[in-house]
Amino acid sequence: MFVMSIVISTNLLLGTYFSFLGAWPVLAFGGLDIFVVWLAFKVSYRQGRLQERVQIDQGQIFISRT
Repeated sequence: MFVMSIVISTNLLLGTYFSFLGAWPVLAFGGLDIFVVWLAFKVSYRQGRLQERVQIDQGQIFISRT
């Protein structure tokens, strides 16, 4: 949450500055940047919850992923 607030505030600050200079598309790319960082965090947290269990019995291997 802390990192996302820094990313959002930095993008808004720089986007506003560059918008006043006439480079208004920077705001759109800043929004895209915020979305991509949020998506990366979401995927990372989901991958962190995955567990893999390997069980080896007499000549058999069982792999389960939850």
